[in-house]
Amino acid sequence: MKPCSTSPTDCSNLMTSAEVKTAVAVQMILRAYGSAPDEKGKWNCLFPERHKNGDLHHSVTVKGDIATCWSQKCFEQADIFRLVALKEGIQTFADQKKRVIELAGLSKRNGTRLGKIVATYDYTDERGTLLFQVLRYHPKTFRQRRPVGQSDWLWNVNDTRLVLYRLPLVLKADYVLIVEGEKDVERAYELGLPAGWAATCNPMGAEKWNDGYSEALSGKRVVILPDADEPGRKHGAKIAHSLTGIATSVEWISLPTNAKDFSEWAVEKTERDVAGLLSKIVPQPQTFGLQFTSLAELLTEPDELTTWLVEQRLVVGGLSLLCGKPKAGKSTLARNLALSVSRGTPWLGMETVQGLVFYLALEEKRSQIRKHFQLMGATGAEAVHIFCAPSPANGLTQLRAATERDKPVLIIVDPLFRFTRVRDCNDYASVTSALEPLLVLARESNAHVLAVHHLGKGNRDGGDAILGSTAIFAAVDAALILKRTEKYRTLSSIQRYGEDLEEVTLSMEGENGLISIGPLRKDAEEVAIATLILDFLATQGKPVEESVIHDNIWSRKAIKVKALRRLVEDRKVLRQGAGKKGNPFIYSNAGFLVPSIYREPETWKGELIESLSNSKGNASSHLLAGSGTASKYSESEAEVIDLC
Repeated sequence: MKPCSTSPTDCSNLMTSAEVKTAVAVQMILRAYGSAPDEKGKWNCLFPERHKNGDLHHSVTVKGDIATCWSQKCFEQADIFRLVALKEGIQTFADQKKRVIELAGLSKRNGTRLGKIVATYDYTDERGTLLFQVLRYHPKTFRQRRPVGQSDWLWNVNDTRLVLYRLPLVLKADYVLIVEGEKDVERAYELGLPAGWAATCNPMGAEKWNDGYSEALSGKRVVILPDADEPGRKHGAKIAHSLTGIATSVEWISLPTNAKDFSEWAVEKTERDVAGLLSKIVPQPQTFGLQFTSLAELLTEPDELTTWLVEQRLVVGGLSLLCGKPKAGKSTLARNLALSVSRGTPWLGMETVQGLVFYLALEEKRSQIRKHFQLMGATGAEAVHIFCAPSPANGLTQLRAATERDKPVLIIVDPLFRFTRVRDCNDYASVTSALEPLLVLARESNAHVLAVHHLGKGNRDGGDAILGSTAIFAAVDAALILKRTEKYRTLSSIQRYGEDLEEVTLSMEGENGLISIGPLRKDAEEVAIATLILDFLATQGKPVEESVIHDNIWSRKAIKVKALRRLVEDRKVLRQGAGKKGNPFIYSNAGFLVPSIYREPETWKGELIESLSNSKGNASSHLLAGSGTASKYSESEAEVIDLC
């Protein structure tokens, strides 16, 4: 999606020069040419080669819609059109206007409807990479947009990580001043903050603080300066409550009665005034009482946005378990997932988001892991980083540091308790304490953490099947349950987000260790039982009652009944009689041909049929290919239907 609905040429024909000047702020053009403001709002010169020091000190100031370079007098009184003329040597005004529209990426609809852009605020990650922008317009309103490619924008922040404004400076500071909006933050930097201080705010304005922002303020001394109105006070209280137990201290400043916000107070103020204001901090109690939300406010809150790493299964920034009994194939399935995410290819038919994968193999030999990835077709070009050794005592600290450095999208811990070193997996408090750091790591880094774990003994279902305390199941966003029987492997899931995965069969593709998804388990059983029923009927010299079929086919009765009814419906088995006492239904084989709904990939079907057949003896060698049994009965006595 591009912000301009027509080409730049079309836009220039649609918009007058006055409309363009109203829609495009001079800061947008400076930024388009690679200039950026410093903490005091001064910009890099567009001609650093004319400066002895390359303009390290930022010599361009902006007043209204005019930019001026004061250091070397490179240019004076330049508006948006003159800037493109100076920078690119564009001579005609029409071409200058067209170039301005192109650089700004605005159409007539996007520009004139909202008024003039008066400020653009960059929100970046820890390294300074742009995540999204907040644009302030006059008359006052705001819009958000995020970069796409080199020059395009999407006018929303869907699927975008939301962070505090001026995050890199916040992370370096010991003291942090929280105000309500970006304008207030910029004014604080323009006036000058004391050494060791940073100013920030959250995007979207008052009462839009979420607990994820608080993690960036861990261990810092925080001063809240709310706007002097009821929404501002509520906003400040919400921030203070969120920071309880995270920040070293939380303190409060109240504005003088004649100022509604920091920017209004800061008119004609100096750096000394700011220092004086900060000296008046009031300790803010950490006990604010329970923070209630009215039902009316709750109902107006937007729906939570769920972003998937693996479609409908694993959420971005989530914690999950992959559980199974020994030798069920947990590690094999986890490595399949690692390859799929690193390549951005579907995993078990579900779409994935491509990215770096950390795989912590804490109990298997290095040679075994290498051999398995080779069998799966790994070339080494995949973005999978493997740690193959016992977990060190400070493993979590090292994992956090590696995650901050390399930014993986998926972290696989195999197995869980080799990493967390929990002595008693049935101790609720110990398990909760061990899992909390992994959950925090996932939430802070936006990486999904998948832990491989065991199922308990017995045949319990759902979350009760997971080995250890119920705290394990309670902590995760998804539990993937892998089971292995004599017949096949199956996978199901219990989800906090999205719908649960109904139990499906899995199959191994030859010797390469790649796993693919088959039909639902209930359908797979029906397929196998239907085949056994046909095999059995083919060995009988005459039609038999349903009870005879049940006595000679081993499976759950409900599956046998369903399979038999489907065979009759699909014209593979002939049914006679009235189904009454003295004249029961009797069944005979109408020829051996598995119906179309049962024609499934041989990789799983053959294994299922062979496994089930072996349990009661293989009767396939006695199959009758014809329909001679049907010839003994007239069409009026039997449901005789042609084969498909």
